[in-house]
Amino acid sequence: MRRTIQNRLFIGLLCGGTICSSVLKAQTDERGWKDIDFVRQSNAWLTSENASGLKDLSVDKISNVELFFDKENGKFVNYYQSDNLYRLGAEIESFYRLNPRIVLYGKMNYAVSEGKNMGGTAFINPDYNPFQLVELADSSSRGNKKRESYHLAGAISVAFTERLTLGGKLDYLAENFAKHRDVRHKNTLLDMLATVGLRYKFSDFLTVGVNAAYRRSVEGITFNTYVGSELPFYTLVGFGSFYGRSEVLSTSSGYAEQNSEKPMVNNFTGGDMQIALTFNENLSLFNELSYKSRSGYYGKRGNTSVTYSEHEGDVSGYKGTLLFRQAKNKHILSAQIESESLNNFEKIFKYETEQGGSTQVIYHGRSEMMKRDVLTAGIDYTAYLSIENDNPVWELTAGADYFSREQTTSIYPFFRKQDIYQYTTYVCATKNLVKNKNRYSLSLGLNYGSGGGTAKKDGVYATPSDKQETPVSMDKLLYHEFEYLTASRFGGLLGVRYSRIFENGIQGFAALNYHLTSAQELSYIEGKTAQQIEIKIGCSF
Repeated sequence: MRRTIQNRLFIGLLCGGTICSSVLKAQTDERGWKDIDFVRQSNAWLTSENASGLKDLSVDKISNVELFFDKENGKFVNYYQSDNLYRLGAEIESFYRLNPRIVLYGKMNYAVSEGKNMGGTAFINPDYNPFQLVELADSSSRGNKKRESYHLAGAISVAFTERLTLGGKLDYLAENFAKHRDVRHKNTLLDMLATVGLRYKFSDFLTVGVNAAYRRSVEGITFNTYVGSELPFYTLVGFGSFYGRSEVLSTSSGYAEQNSEKPMVNNFTGGDMQIALTFNENLSLFNELSYKSRSGYYGKRGNTSVTYSEHEGDVSGYKGTLLFRQAKNKHILSAQIESESLNNFEKIFKYETEQGGSTQVIYHGRSEMMKRDVLTAGIDYTAYLSIENDNPVWELTAGADYFSREQTTSIYPFFRKQDIYQYTTYVCATKNLVKNKNRYSLSLGLNYGSGGGTAKKDGVYATPSDKQETPVSMDKLLYHEFEYLTASRFGGLLGVRYSRIFENGIQGFAALNYHLTSAQELSYIEGKTAQQIEIKIGCSF
C-alpha cells in the first residue's frame, strides 16, 4: 500500500508542477496580486450550493495549484486522533469563464496521511455517524492508521437570459482508511453530492435562487485480525456517549463481524434557497436557507443478511454574508447557523430456517437507541484594508464559533444523557509588504476556547429485572472527549508567506504556518499542548 500511495502522490505532484510550469510560459493576462481566495470572498454566490451563482465570477479565469505538507504533534488531541501525524498532497482549483453565458468550476485534490497511536472508533468520521464501534482494549490496541483521499468537484452555470441562469454541481469524494494493529479494520468511503438549481434576477436590487440537493455516502468497513491471533477481541457497540454493549469479534455475526464488509449508508435529500439584496454597488447582503432530510442504515439489505440499525433526521441552516466596499477597503461580515436532529433505531430480528434448509432474517420492529441534537453557529468579520493592485496592505479577521450537543442513549430500561457546549473566539492580522514584484506576508493569530456541560447522567426508565444486564460504558474515552471539547485552551498562529509575480502575470508562492494550542487544568488527557506545521508551495494564475 505504501508504494502505491507514494506512486500516486508522485504522479499528482508531477502533474501539478507540469501545469504550473506550462502556465508560467503561456499566460499573458495580468491580474496583480489577486488570488482564488480573494476572488471567492468578493461574492458570496461563489460559495453557495447553487452553481448558477458562478455567473457572477468577477474575472475571466483564475486558478490555483499547490502542494502541501502538514505535521502534527502533541498529546492534546481527541480520543480518535493521533499525537504524531503527517499529511501531504496536491490540489488544483479553477474558475473559468468559457464565454459570456457559461462559467465553469473544477477542483481536484489528492491527500495521504499516516498517524501513530490511533484508536477509538473504527469509522472515518466518528461524529458524523449515529453510533460507534470501539475496541474495549483501546489503550493496548492503538496503532498506526493510514488514510488516502481523492476529491473531485465540478460545476457549471449557463445564462439563458440576462435574468435567468441555470447551474449544476457534482462533488465526489473517495477515501481509503486502514488500521494496522489488531483489531484491524479497513474502510472504503464513497461520498457524492449533486445539486441542480436556477436563479432569477428580478431587479438590480433582488435576485432569488433555488436548488435541489442530493447526497449519498457509503462507508464500507471490514474487521480482521492478524493470521494466527487466538485472543478474543471485544468491541463496544456504543450507541452514544460510549454507552452500549460489548460484542465478541467473530466470523458469524455482529456489528463488527470478521471478514465481512458492512456498509454505513447515509442519504440526504433537500435543497437551498438564496436571496441576494444589492442595495448599491458597494453594499450587498446574501442569504441562503437550507434543509436536508437524512436517512440511512448499517448492514446489508436482503432476506438473508442483517440490517442492524436505521437512522433518520433533519438538517437545517442559514448562511448570511454582508459585503461593504469602500474606495480601497472591503469589509465582509458573515454568519451561519446549522441545526441537526438525528434518531437511531436498532432493528429487532431473528433467524428462521424454512423448509428446504434456507435461512431467512425476520424483523419484528425496532427500538430507539439514541436521540441527538446538534447546534453549530458562527460569526466572522474580515477586512481588507488599503487595497492597491488587488493587494490589501492589511487583512484582519475576528470571529466566534459555538457548538452544542445534547443526546440521550437508551438501552431499555437504562439510559444515559449528555449535554456539551463549546465556544471559540479568534483574531488574526496579516500584513502584506510589496516590493517590486515580490510580496512578503506575516500573519499573527490568537484564539481562546472553552466549554462545559454534563459528561453523563445515567438513570433508568423502570426498575431492571435480574436478567437485564447493565450496559457497558467506556468512561476513559467518555471523559477524554468531554475534556477535549470543554477544557479552556489558548492558541496561536504564526505564518509567513512569500509571493512573486512573474513577467507573464503568474503568481508563485511559498507559505509556512505554525499553530500552537495549550490547554489548562487537564485531568484525563495526557498532555496539554498540540502543534501543527503547514507548508505550501504553488502558483496562482
